[in-house]
This record gives sequence, structure tokens and C-alpha cells, in this order.
Amino acid sequence: GSGYRQGKFLSALKPESAWENERLELWIEGVETPHRVMRVRQITGQLARRIVCHANTGDSYQRGEQFGMIKLGSRTELIIPREEGLELVVEIGTKVQAGSSIIARYVD
Repeated sequence: GSGYRQGKFLSALKPESAWENERLELWIEGVETPHRVMRVRQITGQLARRIVCHANTGDSYQRGEQFGMIKLGSRTELIIPREEGLELVVEIGTKVQAGSSIIARYVD
């Protein structure tokens, strides 16, 4: 699923931009058991006020495949529910590259 919310265009570096700025939120469900759901939040910034998202409900994507982009000065957040076996690979503030950086992994 997805949800779009109109909003302000504050600097994406400001914490309040996460809930005040225009944004698009996607719910991504894994196909492997157990079925895990993550959220991706694309948030506009002060300069680039445009969200690009090609994903539609029911679409299927491979790991690392592009489903959209966020323009200069904006940001993307990944919300992963905390659960047993989740190992974070990055820390807050780590720069990551779309489609290639590993953020977290599940270990048994």
C-alpha cells in the first residue's frame, strides 16, 4: 500500500520535516516467510519539491531495484520493525547508496 500527504517544504535536515513536509509512504511486504512489512517514506525538501515513485499496489521488486527517486535536498527514511534476528548494518547518519547499500539483515 501507499499513502500521500501534502505538507510544507522545510529543509529535509530538520527533524520536524518528517511529519510536516509533503511525503509519500510505501508499505513493502516481503514474500519470504515470515512475511515482514517495512515502510519507505520519501520526504520533500526545501529545494526539490518533487517525489518520484513508480511503485503501484501489487508490484513486485527485486532487492536493489529502483521504484522511484527523491530529488536533491530531500530525504528517504526506511522504517523497519524491531524484531528478533534483525541486525542493523548501518548507524544513524551513515551515508548509503540507493540500490546497493545493505541497511540491515535478518540472522537466524
